[in-house]
Amino acid sequence: MVRSRFRTFPIQQLLQQPQQTQSWELADPVEGFESLTPVQGELSVRHGYSFLEVMLQAETIVNLTCDRCLCCYNHRLQVETRELIWLRDETPELAEWEPEDELEESLPPDGSFDPQQWLYEQLCLALPLRNVCAEDCPGPAQPEPKPEPTLLDERWSALAKLRDRLGE
Repeated sequence: MVRSRFRTFPIQQLLQQPQQTQSWELADPVEGFESLTPVQGELSVRHGYSFLEVMLQAETIVNLTCDRCLCCYNHRLQVETRELIWLRDETPELAEWEPEDELEESLPPDGSFDPQQWLYEQLCLALPLRNVCAEDCPGPAQPEPKPEPTLLDERWSALAKLRDRLGE
């Protein structure tokens, strides 16, 4: 089991950090995500009072199976992303207010953030939809064409002769 250096933490804890930001250098495998090399890069979370700004720059190498030929190949996975997570205040007077930017994710301001889970999700989202080992991948081996069966029933020989004559 992979032990993480960063764990779920209370969002309010970010307010005590310099510049309300917490950063981690990545150099370890990510729990639940299979990769050939440790995930390397940087993850940072900044408290913006009404939102969290989460930024990631990471890379690793994963082993994928080609959709065409079914062979395994190595793929360099590079992720550079930024996500804003709305800190939704559930007080009745603010419950109707929606931010101008379309923030898809939200967390309660007094809740917690799991950087390990967020990192795992971003790596999974960065995996290619189509796995092709090479541009010129020929696909699966094609079976050799079978020779035409020989007629075992002599009654069909007249039809075979007619077919041959029309084919010429």
